[in-house]
Amino acid sequence: GLNIYLQLIMATIGIPLKKANLTVNFGDHIIPINQTFLMKKHVYAMVNLKPVAEGHVLVCLKRNVKRLYELTEVETLELWCTVKIVAKKIEEFYGNNVIICVQDGKDSGQSISHVHVHIIPNVGGNMSIQIEKQRGARPESELIQEAKSLRKLFEPNPLYEQLDV
Repeated sequence: GLNIYLQLIMATIGIPLKKANLTVNFGDHIIPINQTFLMKKHVYAMVNLKPVAEGHVLVCLKRNVKRLYELTEVETLELWCTVKIVAKKIEEFYGNNVIICVQDGKDSGQSISHVHVHIIPNVGGNMSIQIEKQRGARPESELIQEAKSLRKLFEPNPLYEQLDV
């Protein structure tokens, strides 16, 4: 796909984009941009393919980095500032406190070798039960619709304008 910055410039000046070329990397996986809802210089936020609760989202680094200690100071700052913003919006949207967690490395349960932070609304009150009942993979249409709904909570981004038509 196109470099994300080139995509943003093209979207800003109105050059039509093919939706298939709009992607971000998540470990070995290619994530269509229409499954994301917030895009920053170093990080993005996306909906979760296999959420443990309704509203379970991820804030991910754009650069393919496996462990937290590999982040630059700038990436670290943007990651945690974005987590703070997304957590507040998710909490307001779902009306519940959130759980924020990182699984840093395979032995900690990290299933995708890519730095990401889980933000999970405590919907239903008992998160330990919800985690045991992890859902299977959701259909792409559900992921796209959830991301589209969540984008409305944040400042408009020209990158998403063509996706939300």
